[in-house]
Amino acid sequence: MFETILIDTYQNLPPLNKPANNTLLLLTWSTSVSQRSEHGPNGPLKVLANWAESEEGWNLYVRVAEEFQGHQTVEQLSLTMSALLSYRRLYPDFLDHSEQPITANYIADLDALLHGTSIGNSGKVAERLLFALARQLQSIGEDFGDIRQFLETVLDREPPQRHFFDALSDEYVRLRMSGRSHETTMIELTHGTSAELR
Repeated sequence: MFETILIDTYQNLPPLNKPANNTLLLLTWSTSVSQRSEHGPNGPLKVLANWAESEEGWNLYVRVAEEFQGHQTVEQLSLTMSALLSYRRLYPDFLDHSEQPITANYIADLDALLHGTSIGNSGKVAERLLFALARQLQSIGEDFGDIRQFLETVLDREPPQRHFFDALSDEYVRLRMSGRSHETTMIELTHGTSAELR
């Protein structure tokens, strides 16, 4: 089944078609598929959750978080962020149920999380960023229709109510979509032309 899903995804999103993405796509799609299927105490979602809590699962999460900080295409950024969210759906932080940022805003939360501070809302931050990415892709038009559909499937819920800090999340994602790294984007948001959004 997942082989078919991988083939279909790679056909629809050719820029993602590389062996290094197989694990990220399996994590992303298996989480989505498992949430829709029947599962008892030993069902597929429980097996995935146990894996996420393992050292192997955590090491993958750390590696993907590191990759996320580098220069990425729009398609790769979408997949990386989706994989981070999928992992946290399996193994949530203790504050992932809250819609509020923990520090100054969601981007400050993201920066803290990426620098090793455990503030407890990495799943919520990943979800907010995916919704921001979906909004930016929507504003571009049909050029990224396939990746927008991919994100809508991964998110699988209506967007949350707009938050005051979503404008900053939108700007962060817009800069990342242009190929900037996380570090460069943070510098621009703090000191550059986007300082008014702080």
